[in-house]
Amino acid sequence: MKREIIGQSGHSEPPPAVYEYGVRWQDVPVEVAREYAADLCHRHTFARVAAMVSLSKETVRKFTLGVGRPERSTVRVFAELYIASHPAGYVAEVKVPYGEPERLPQLKSVLPAGEDEARDYVRRLAELAEGDPERFPHADRLARWLETLVSAEYAADARLEERKRKPKRPRAPGAAPGEPR
Repeated sequence: MKREIIGQSGHSEPPPAVYEYGVRWQDVPVEVAREYAADLCHRHTFARVAAMVSLSKETVRKFTLGVGRPERSTVRVFAELYIASHPAGYVAEVKVPYGEPERLPQLKSVLPAGEDEARDYVRRLAELAEGDPERFPHADRLARWLETLVSAEYAADARLEERKRKPKRPRAPGAAPGEPR
């Protein structure tokens, strides 16, 4: 007869979290750049994203769908755009047993919507922490850093909106619609 062992599953505790971090375009994995490009194409169109990054629609489509091996310049364009819209850079928690990085979301995505509401929320958290300076000695510095990060994320979104509204070249004088510019 087998003896039942109670309280032991045979597994040890999970290992501590390890983070991957990078602020250069080379630090952004191709899969993350591809996922970001797919998200942009989902929110906009292939044509609009192609205009934003100065690539052809077909290149954007192939990169987004994972068709073939992407050119280094294509990866670079999307990785730079990712870094531009994520001011903290690329940060991912590496799942040690499996080695698969899980990308951490932008700070603004876990705070209330809107820059002013998010900053107010951070200020309220700081006020709560300042109420107990013994447990939270650097609450004011953390609050300033979080507010700066939130502002930078919203500023990056504003730059992205400006980039997609890039004005078209004017037509040549006397050129009819449909003729080359």
